[in-house]
Amino acid sequence: MFTDITLPSYERYFYNKRTNIYGKSLLEVYNKNPLSKEGLKWFLELGYVPGHLTLFEDIEVISEFHIRKLKGNELKMETPFEIDALVDSSLHEGKSRKQLVTEGGNLFNQVIDTLYSSKEKHVVLPLTSGLDSRMILGGLLACTEAKNLTALTWGFPGSYDYETGIKISKKFGIKHHALNIDNYQITETRLMQFADASDCSVPLFDHWPKDWVKKIVDDLDGSLWMGLLGGTLSGSNLPHSFVDNPLAGFLKSNQRINSVISLSAALLDDRPTIHDLNKLIANFKTVNSDTLDVYLHHHHLIAPTKIHRDLNYVLPFTDQRLIQFFLSLPLEHRTNRGLLRDIIVTQYPYLVKFPSNRNGGVRFGCPWKKTLFN
Repeated sequence: MFTDITLPSYERYFYNKRTNIYGKSLLEVYNKNPLSKEGLKWFLELGYVPGHLTLFEDIEVISEFHIRKLKGNELKMETPFEIDALVDSSLHEGKSRKQLVTEGGNLFNQVIDTLYSSKEKHVVLPLTSGLDSRMILGGLLACTEAKNLTALTWGFPGSYDYETGIKISKKFGIKHHALNIDNYQITETRLMQFADASDCSVPLFDHWPKDWVKKIVDDLDGSLWMGLLGGTLSGSNLPHSFVDNPLAGFLKSNQRINSVISLSAALLDDRPTIHDLNKLIANFKTVNSDTLDVYLHHHHLIAPTKIHRDLNYVLPFTDQRLIQFFLSLPLEHRTNRGLLRDIIVTQYPYLVKFPSNRNGGVRFGCPWKKTLFN
């Protein structure tokens, strides 16, 4: 059984134990394998198949580390990236909130500047009303001109995510493309392409307008910048009730529908338990809400939904320096994503007046309760 996952590349490989074939896509190794009840149980419960499991018997998700092992290159094997190795509780000892905001902001700008300088490609940035894309935009505007950026928005007109990206782009002279998702047709061909690209591990109707995005990126000879992992690093998984019991918290917060209705229980007369989850994470060195989110939720729902093999991606929050900085913070600085919010307000004050989906639509940086009710 393979359970290690190499971060932060989001690379996924598949191994068919029946045929001893491995490859970068599930369809490469699929050989009429029957459905796996264990994989299907997780799929119905969470909306994705976590860990080493897939929807099919005897096909497992493996890492590049295990590809080398299967090839017999034992001497050339490298230790897989472990998120635990980067967490250092002593890293921020004695530092004030103000010092951490300055240090984190400078580090983020340095990461963005290095990534931008090394890619030498036009930046295409999906821009929503959320925190992660806005922070990336701030870092980019600090190191390059708006003419080198193109923003994308897709969704429903009138929603915060749709309108905010348009407003920000207009304000700073950023070329912008918007897609009213009502006009995006879900065809059988698109569903089949998404099933292939996501390796049959997430629901078909979770897919995004990849062909529309890909055409824009290809026409610009650009790279697609995305804020994946930003929420996890900065504390989106830290309602404190989950800290003491991360396994129960993971099962509850990741359930596809809600805690009352279980598709798995209804259709299979069975549902995943903490015992089943423990089998998936048997090799984890540390189990908490962050490691569970990174190794299970991000790798097996977010990445297959968003990261497809034929696009050139830049993922700033997967930089190991940022991972170490944020995950080593004391909990009080990560709760409610507090430090990341402060970094945005301090480093990119020109971006805070636009609405945020984290503030009930009020401009970012406002004490929203006071603004709404006083």
